[in-house]
Amino acid sequence: MAEATAESDTKKPSAISSLARAVRKDFEISRYSVFNLDEQKSRSESWALVARPTILGFLAVVAIVLGASQPGSPFTLKQPGAWFFGIDQPPIVSGSTPAPTVGLFLGLIGVYGGLFVFMRAWWVLERTTKRNPGISIKVLAVVFMLWVIPLLMAPPLFSRDSYSYAGQGEMVSQGISPYRYGVNVLGQNANPYYNQVDPLWQYTPVPYGPLDLALAGLLMSIAGHKELLMIVLLRVVMGVCGIVAAGVYFPRIARMLGRDPAQSFTLALLSPVVILHLIGGIHNDALMIGLMLPGLAYALGGRPVVGIVLCALAALIKAPAFVAVGFIGWNWPGSDAPLSLRFKYSTYSAVIALGVMALATWPTGLGWGWVKDLSAPDAVVSWMAPVTGIGIGLSRISHAIGLPISGSTLLNVIRKLGTASSVVAAVYLLVKSHKNNWIRSLGIALILSVVLSPVVQPWYLSWGLVLLAFSIEGWQKKTCMALAVVSSFVELPGGRQLLYQLGAANPIFVVPSVLILGFVLLGPCIPWMARVKSNFQKVQERSVSMVGAKQSTDI
Repeated sequence: MAEATAESDTKKPSAISSLARAVRKDFEISRYSVFNLDEQKSRSESWALVARPTILGFLAVVAIVLGASQPGSPFTLKQPGAWFFGIDQPPIVSGSTPAPTVGLFLGLIGVYGGLFVFMRAWWVLERTTKRNPGISIKVLAVVFMLWVIPLLMAPPLFSRDSYSYAGQGEMVSQGISPYRYGVNVLGQNANPYYNQVDPLWQYTPVPYGPLDLALAGLLMSIAGHKELLMIVLLRVVMGVCGIVAAGVYFPRIARMLGRDPAQSFTLALLSPVVILHLIGGIHNDALMIGLMLPGLAYALGGRPVVGIVLCALAALIKAPAFVAVGFIGWNWPGSDAPLSLRFKYSTYSAVIALGVMALATWPTGLGWGWVKDLSAPDAVVSWMAPVTGIGIGLSRISHAIGLPISGSTLLNVIRKLGTASSVVAAVYLLVKSHKNNWIRSLGIALILSVVLSPVVQPWYLSWGLVLLAFSIEGWQKKTCMALAVVSSFVELPGGRQLLYQLGAANPIFVVPSVLILGFVLLGPCIPWMARVKSNFQKVQERSVSMVGAKQSTDI
């Protein structure tokens, strides 16, 4: 009997019981506060350091908003009913090129000039936080608010996705599934949603998760089916609240990874991709990040089940967040765990995540139709996606030299190879992630999933750039900052229309606009060039003095 008791005491707990204990432990109320920032510098000292780039960035955002809001500016939608102000009257006829106006040049100067200045303000702020560790996060939170406030009054910038969200919310509020129909089902002439959605997506079912659509339907009901109020709610709830939720947990993750929270916060959440695209352009990626970042914070803090739940909810906004579930599960048992234990906990993670997703999907009544629609964005064929650009180039070369293969077939093969390569890279990074900083590995995997995908939108890069802010230095940081800057200029709407208008415009307006933009771009380089010239002269004088001293010694 005693032997049986001893044997039962040493018996290993079952997988179910160990998982249950982990769940109970993870959902206990923690005494750790995410607001316990332990700042090193006072607010007054922090303000003295960041005041100049803060003001510069605020003025830049104001210039962008004013420029984009000019009638004739191609950077926002100019159809009647698209926003409260800044709309051309009468509306532009489809397929025609509007005559250039003064508003075009004011918009050009305001938007591009504002972009140049904003990039400089962000760069100066990042250098300031690097050289002065311990700047108050609360002060940087105020900087975030000051840069975002002008955007709350602006129409959706550089994208028409928010009008798609509004149309999808209208469909859900009327009991129509966006997984079966495009917004065209609402009727072409009966309401504004059809015409304001990009023509490419008017007939296309959506690839967003049911939590995203249920939220859009709820916001549409709150807005009383008024589209412009719906756009405002989308920006506040999906954009601002999503990034604020991420920002609350940012210091916690930074400290756990041994980084200065202020520098990581500046590099990620004050970047042009986040401020101008996720919030200014209104994209649900912000809400996905706002759920994923807290999930990663809890996982790093020893509460992986909470992290899996939050990342699963983030995947119900947009699917890429599900990649984080795999990384949490793989690293759940610790850095020294054997492969068998890693596979075991990865299975736990998948089961928990899928269970959460099923429970959250059931009350929405929308089902899992979004999974089959995940390839819907692939309908876009653009040179801006590196893989697609290579495919287009190779297809044209094959056609020119007479190869017996169609251009579309070659393009599809190249795009599928790119997708397969991103999957292989993600698996490799996952398997090796326990040996390094796994948050960094997750960020690289998300960046590669964008760069190697058939379609690249500027705001997609935010998925990985936000995570890499916790670990990059040197050339890697410069590369990520360059990606954030370049992505803010590419794929701005109305580029072709803008070129046509500039070609037909009076040179009296074109030349001053180009000169002003040139000064805004190159003006900050003048002091730097003067310093370079001065240093070069000093080197020359030192060389001459050394030669003279040598000659006198020889004599």
